[in-house]
Amino acid sequence: MPSSCYTSTIRAPLKNLVELWFNLLMNINSNWVDFFIIWKIILEERMVFTINIIKREITFDESLKQRLEFICEFSHTTPTFINGSIHKAAKTNLSYIEPHKIIIKGITFLDFNYSIDIYIKNLSKKIKISKLEDYLKSI
Repeated sequence: MPSSCYTSTIRAPLKNLVELWFNLLMNINSNWVDFFIIWKIILEERMVFTINIIKREITFDESLKQRLEFICEFSHTTPTFINGSIHKAAKTNLSYIEPHKIIIKGITFLDFNYSIDIYIKNLSKKIKISKLEDYLKSI
């Protein structure tokens, strides 16, 4: 199972800005120029979190792939299969499963292994795999 790792940078505003402001006021020795320079740096500065994302490819379930090829054969079309993947944020319990993509007649269908539904273009519209042949003939 091939995997890759990439880094994503997330910017968030400084936490506890009131505490920083208070410390800034207490530590400035009546030099207003320094005060405004430091304050400008605080306002412009952002906390930066680096998150390593681990991406692992998921292979198509062979029985699902054969079933979709069989349906497309009856509809006189040729499908293009693109494997899905799992994106996991390292050192967290956060993950996202990217569904498999099947391109038929220029339309992208999304599918998960062991699912009885297939999604059309996005995850908001779905049909049963058993109804896919009728759908393909209607377009």
